[in-house]
Amino acid sequence: MSKTRNVILILAMAVLLCSTIGLKALYRADVPLPASLGESNERSYLEGRVYSKVTDILNGSFVDGTMQDAVEDYVADAVPARDGMLMASAALQRAPIWLASDVFNIDVVPMKFGSTYVYLKQEGRMSELPNKLHTFSYAKTVSGMKNNFEGENAPRFFLYVPQRPRMNIFESGASLVSNGETAADIASEMGAASKGEITVIDSAIDSYEEVDKSYYLTDHHWNMYGAYHAYRTIADSMGFGDDAYVAGEYVTFDAPLFRGSYDRNGLTAQPVDRISDYEFDLPSMTVKINGKDASYDDLDSFDAYSSHSADLSGDMFINWYGRYFHSDYYSITITNNDSKSNKKLLIIGDSYSNCIERLFLAGYKEVTVVDPRYIKESLSETLSKDDYDDALILLCDATLRDGRTRNYLDS
Repeated sequence: MSKTRNVILILAMAVLLCSTIGLKALYRADVPLPASLGESNERSYLEGRVYSKVTDILNGSFVDGTMQDAVEDYVADAVPARDGMLMASAALQRAPIWLASDVFNIDVVPMKFGSTYVYLKQEGRMSELPNKLHTFSYAKTVSGMKNNFEGENAPRFFLYVPQRPRMNIFESGASLVSNGETAADIASEMGAASKGEITVIDSAIDSYEEVDKSYYLTDHHWNMYGAYHAYRTIADSMGFGDDAYVAGEYVTFDAPLFRGSYDRNGLTAQPVDRISDYEFDLPSMTVKINGKDASYDDLDSFDAYSSHSADLSGDMFINWYGRYFHSDYYSITITNNDSKSNKKLLIIGDSYSNCIERLFLAGYKEVTVVDPRYIKESLSETLSKDDYDDALILLCDATLRDGRTRNYLDS
């Protein structure tokens, strides 16, 4: 019996390997193939990564095994309809999980076996399980910054840690992890470690209703309602609340359908979101991205979406949050051409700041945004390039945990 099973498995693997190689050869020969096979794709939006290339194999070494590993990765990535197969596998795993959740009246349902990404039945949204408190020392992240607090020209430092959904104590998933980590825990630890040199801005959300309005159903990012609420809170704390830009009409665009990071990591196409934004009356501005001239449209796509001129085609798992606002760049500088002030702000941000960084021109002549994960310098080097009046650390817990962030902040 076991011999027959092994033969069947070997034959199945041989068929899969031959079909993979055969389809790849047909694609290289310009033979038309169904798009669902994914042979023309160079990356997986579902997995959020670029597929392996032949050059990865050529750059590998047979002696240390990196070439063999590269061959395995290349063949695995070339499997026809890979994304569909991954989703089908997850759906098969979810079937008994969902059945058990119905039988035993469980409201928090893992998206597959061993997954930390869950569907919250009561709330009708995706989420992820919270981290345990005290599993990471955020105080060490601050310890290397102390030299930047000193000197007559040192900027005022502010800290805002977004209260991402998994930190929300009102969510049903929060009860599954005792002593779960919250944004307030992180901010308090970092503020104390700075010995009062960093002003901690409260990011707490008071009710589940506010969480539900502030965050996408399928993504860890805040929507524009939640982002604007955070912006006003930060503006008040930094002293330009009276001058903060007033939000106009709140617009939710019908297309495209947005399946965020929770959908992607949960390997599911449901539920779905739609991108939203406010109308703003903003000043004339000059934009530079990674040191090169850019435009306001590179920061925000409101005009393109409103005029239906935006390209909304592509994979169902495209990160439309990043497409609508902008990708994560190592440096962005925005100058308010109408400002009479000379004040300058440095934002140490990640993707949470992408949707609101332009709004800080209400209080500053120039706003520079750096992403500590991608910029190839230290905080001390950044501060030495200009005379910043204020510095705002606006980073989520995952970015604060990133070793690249600690390296950037460490002077």
